[in-house]
Amino acid sequence: YIIQVQFFFKLGWRHGQGPGCTQSTLGQLVTGMNTTYWNCENGCGSRLQLSNVNYICTGASVAEDFEQGERSFTYTFSGPGPFTVSFTGGDWISLSDGKGGNWNISTVVNLAPRSDTGRPNNSPQSVSKPAYIMQYNCFETLQIPVIDLDGDHIRCRWANKDECGGICNGVPSGILDPVSIISENRSAI
Repeated sequence: YIIQVQFFFKLGWRHGQGPGCTQSTLGQLVTGMNTTYWNCENGCGSRLQLSNVNYICTGASVAEDFEQGERSFTYTFSGPGPFTVSFTGGDWISLSDGKGGNWNISTVVNLAPRSDTGRPNNSPQSVSKPAYIMQYNCFETLQIPVIDLDGDHIRCRWANKDECGGICNGVPSGILDPVSIISENRSAI
């Protein structure tokens, strides 16, 4: 039972704190984080390093204090799992509410065939910016684009403490609609 899985990721960092994305390296592989890895934390027998977090630079702004990029990697799993694959980082962009702390991205990989499709599950996918700027004294709605190739119902949730570090309450008056919509009444802050 051997299955190769392709992981796609997009990461954003404080400017200068990630792999090294700048305006002059847009579209290029930036490699400033050769010793920082996506890891298999559970199910692989022991903690395994799967891939570094270097990426193709897709955006950078000194004024908005961010850099971002995306890349994919493949890993061959033996057995159906489940396996937990994760990455822990730091260097949040400065926010008006909340700051500091490490963050964690993780996914559970279950390669057992689904009863409805006879194939392993396809993970839901979303794309968004690393940060959104919202005006004070305004009600704003942010719709997060999501898709699931299996047609599964997708629900949004707030990050938990292990995932969001020191900015867990970064949107204190925010309302989360589980159908991927976040509304914020900035006049309440």
